[in-house]
Amino acid sequence: MTLPVLLLLAALQGSDRITCNTQVQWIVKADQPIEMSRSATTQLAFFSSLGAGCGSADIRLTAVYVDSSENVVCSGTISGAISQGDGTQVTMIEVRPSSLFEFLRWRSGPRTISLTWRKLVCSRPDGQGDVQPAELERGTSLRLYATVLPAGGGVATEMLRLLLQP
Repeated sequence: MTLPVLLLLAALQGSDRITCNTQVQWIVKADQPIEMSRSATTQLAFFSSLGAGCGSADIRLTAVYVDSSENVVCSGTISGAISQGDGTQVTMIEVRPSSLFEFLRWRSGPRTISLTWRKLVCSRPDGQGDVQPAELERGTSLRLYATVLPAGGGVATEMLRLLLQP
């Protein structure tokens, strides 16, 4: 075979890459907001699945604090806190909306990880730095996005809205 034919065959084989069929769903009624105390620690859970050949996945949690006028107070993403190695997984987490320093804990993870709280770096909408913990008081709701990113490609995201009560 000539070199151009070999290059064409290699290009065609590379285009057959499998895109992973990935899903994520909160284990609550996601179409209705959940009311919760701002200072409470809330336990939440979501189900995620990876298609065959997807390998493992990084699950990221993105938080967006919104005020009563639907303006974004701040937002941030915690990546590398949750992983998935099996085809299906139920992930149990704890969230503390009033604490940026102890915001997320993966309760159903390995013991060494399930005891560790993760910090949320929550940036202002204008990109001019991070909010201070006292600025979170303006937020009347918190939107949590669970995003599953498999190593083999593909993505799935699901949002949950929490109404923050004093």
